[in-house]
Amino acid sequence: MKKNLFYLFALICSMSLFTACSDDDDNSWQKLPQGEIVASNVSLQLNGQNTTGTVSFNALNLESAAVGLKDVIDGYSDVTVDVKMEKQTDGSFKLSGSKDITTKPVRTRSAAFLTVNVDGNITLDGKLSLNLSASGPGLYIGTYSAKTLTLSYGGNLLTGKTVVFDATNGDNVSLLLKDVIPGESETVLTGVSLNEDGFTGTATTTNATVEYSGNRENKVLTLNLNVIMNNPSGWVGTYGLGNYSVGNLEAFGPEFSIVATSSLYVDWQGIEDSTAPLYAALLRGLGGMLLPQVLKDVTFVKDGNITAQYSSNAITMDPNNIMGMLSGIVPSAEDVSALIPSEGWLQSPKNLAFWYEKEGQLYLKLNILGIIETAMGADASALSDVILTILQSEPSTIKGLLNTMLGVDFSGVTDETFATLLTWVKEGIPMDVKSTNGHTYVYLNKEALSPLLKSYKTGNVDTWGEEETTMDIVQIWTAIQKAGIIPEEYAAAGFLVAVVGGYYNMSTEFNLGLDLTK
Repeated sequence: MKKNLFYLFALICSMSLFTACSDDDDNSWQKLPQGEIVASNVSLQLNGQNTTGTVSFNALNLESAAVGLKDVIDGYSDVTVDVKMEKQTDGSFKLSGSKDITTKPVRTRSAAFLTVNVDGNITLDGKLSLNLSASGPGLYIGTYSAKTLTLSYGGNLLTGKTVVFDATNGDNVSLLLKDVIPGESETVLTGVSLNEDGFTGTATTTNATVEYSGNRENKVLTLNLNVIMNNPSGWVGTYGLGNYSVGNLEAFGPEFSIVATSSLYVDWQGIEDSTAPLYAALLRGLGGMLLPQVLKDVTFVKDGNITAQYSSNAITMDPNNIMGMLSGIVPSAEDVSALIPSEGWLQSPKNLAFWYEKEGQLYLKLNILGIIETAMGADASALSDVILTILQSEPSTIKGLLNTMLGVDFSGVTDETFATLLTWVKEGIPMDVKSTNGHTYVYLNKEALSPLLKSYKTGNVDTWGEEETTMDIVQIWTAIQKAGIIPEEYAAAGFLVAVVGGYYNMSTEFNLGLDLTK
């Protein structure tokens, strides 16, 4: 009996020893390819998408290996992941491994965080299939614009902008929006939270509350923004145009008619000359006839957009009306109403004009690149960098470029006025808002108009030996008229431009804008 137990024990030990020796002698892993894998033998996916790059493989023993990834993950030119190997029944080996990377991608040269997971299979004849997944800020960090940025603002495409994705580590991620939120040249969204699907969040900025979401795929950042602007003055809403009405200018007699109100708001005070109210009424009348033909209403949207219903039909204007209004004969409200289109109104696109409130003023911010792209289509994309460069140039340089490109000679316009216009383009046009008796007046005040309307000496002497004076509004009008931009039938209005400038310097108040009703 004892002898049988001894034989049984010896048999078990022998089998165990044989099995152990069998495992130790499995050198099949040594037949696996070493070094760089031929591209035709590599099947490579990153986050579910086919991708390219160079893959190397080095088996260390039956259970472990190292997978090298060159130019596979954008921003990380060389990544090595230690993987575990599990031999399969068909002789291939299943691979799995993970690596945390704590350096920023090379494209930005700053710290970041990235996790790379490797799953795959390799055969003895050198066939390698890898399925990689990468997550973390390292995939996003960089500067995005033009073709690498798809930016949606309120559900509509917003072009010509730049977004910077940055991080100091995996838990401190931020988005920098350049000139995206109205009134904010730079907006930093901090604490951006990333997951495998992208990122979402809400932030409160200087001028707005911003909901954002997005992802990055094929090196393109998609960013969706839903914005609600601060609206302390209650300006959000749709406004129609003020009514056209006729009154009398008693200083010229009870039968002398003038335009008393219209869609063009003119508040001109402090001039003793009795003809000044006549010219103010003439301005009001011209605006009251022209504006309703092209503009039906204006909407200040809660996301900061400004939209309008407009007409693209030709404007009807009888130049004789100008002389008639100077003689006390003005078109009736019925005459003006007949000029207004009854149909064919168009809705303006979003993301071309924006509003924001600052220190009680309403700023009108134009998206110059967006306007040009809307007008020119795909041809405008190549001009984006040129336009941005122009806007950063000195006034004298810009005047020269406009002369070369458009044939408009603005050399007579002062640099001060051009600097003001550039500020309006970059920061927005500052407008006052006044609400009374159901009307909302949105207008430029005297101070804002000063660079355009104030008189200055030219350095020349006229035929009577007097020093000549001019105004930049006259210089601008003359330049665009000579370039053929102003239709010939409207050229006669040039005298009114000169008159306004002449009286401007004697006025205490000069407000010019829109008369709106809500």
